[in-house]
Amino acid sequence: MADRVPAHEPSPSGAPSGSPPVVPLLAVLKLLARLLGASAAGVRRVADAAASSDAHCQEYSVVAGPGPARKAICALPPAASCTGPIWVADTRSSAAPEWARTMEYGCFAAVTLEDSGGSPFACLWAAFDKPRAEDERTLDTLSELAPILIDGIMEAARYQDALRDTTRRLQALYEASADGILMVDANLRISVANRRFGEFFGLDPAAVIGADDAKVRAAVFGCLKDPVEFERRVGELYSDPAAEGEDEIELALPVPRMLHRSSGPVRDERGEVLGRLWLFRDVTIRRRMERELRESKQQLEDKARLLAEADRLKSQFLANTSHELRTPLNSLLGFLKLILEGAGATPEEERSLLAYAYNTGTHLATLLNDILDLAKIEAGSVPLNLEWIDASKLLDEVIPISAVQARAKGLTCELLAPAADGPRVRADYLRLRQVLLNLIGNAVKYT
Repeated sequence: MADRVPAHEPSPSGAPSGSPPVVPLLAVLKLLARLLGASAAGVRRVADAAASSDAHCQEYSVVAGPGPARKAICALPPAASCTGPIWVADTRSSAAPEWARTMEYGCFAAVTLEDSGGSPFACLWAAFDKPRAEDERTLDTLSELAPILIDGIMEAARYQDALRDTTRRLQALYEASADGILMVDANLRISVANRRFGEFFGLDPAAVIGADDAKVRAAVFGCLKDPVEFERRVGELYSDPAAEGEDEIELALPVPRMLHRSSGPVRDERGEVLGRLWLFRDVTIRRRMERELRESKQQLEDKARLLAEADRLKSQFLANTSHELRTPLNSLLGFLKLILEGAGATPEEERSLLAYAYNTGTHLATLLNDILDLAKIEAGSVPLNLEWIDASKLLDEVIPISAVQARAKGLTCELLAPAADGPRVRADYLRLRQVLLNLIGNAVKYT
């Protein structure tokens, strides 16, 4: 039977266009086994039967041509397409195509794998070490394998399309995230880095992909306020692949920020650790608001303490003033009562009693002025008018006022002092007089 040869022109090198390397069929079967299960098992059964029935067969191989299959199945290299079943009985024969003479095999057969539109995209080969005549059983075996492989490759293409679509969706998702995302694989190489991560650390995310994690960390040290603590914490998490953790890091460059950093392992469906995920969230505004809130709270607490202290001083002032008002008021009433009862036997004595009453009323008016002066109360102090005072003269005013209170309780209040002028003291006349009246008034009250 005449040799069947592919209907295409050889390349200048003499090999088929593209000079495709041959991929062992078992490698393809392993790929299909992951994708198709039962279909791949059927491929293995047919291939095993063919191999066991022909000891001369060196290998079954698949070569992919241009088209979607080549793009979808990365395990299949590009190759020239074939247009139908071919059989080259002797590659060293002068009748064999020139490109076939360069092959290492003595004989080979192939069938075309076509897509749903009838366009060839791959070839299934059976190669033999020695020349041999056309074998219908071998072609039948290849023909049985062809549709199964086509289904598998098409399914793999659909799987790859779905995978690419899922990948695009995931990329869009983490690129739209406000958080910086970094994923490191089990070999400590960067597998994912989004735009936000690059903004935080001043890096190009595309240039980071595939880089060693240690080199990327070294590149960001200049951005950190505390690179030593940053590296210490990273080392702790990498020392335990299953560890999870979170902390905060402060960036000085390219833009001062406060980042909340969290990290945890990435696992597959069996729970095996595939790598580590790092998330970086900008909490600069939140931390600033928290700080301002604490400061505002502290200011309110300080104001509350000042108001409480002012209220205490006011209460104390009013309590003291209330006591101080009663003393001169009682004295004034006492003098007036004495006058009404005819205590002044002579006009001179009456004048003296009226003078005491006048002085007492003057003192009472001074106290009332202090009560009405709210500014003094809020300040917590009363201004002093310091001057040199004749102590004897001051006592001559205080004792008669206090004597009226003492007489009302059956007591006697007298001044025992030298006849000569008393000492001079520097003080606020009204305040010192007030103090003496309070002291003597307390003595009379509690005697």
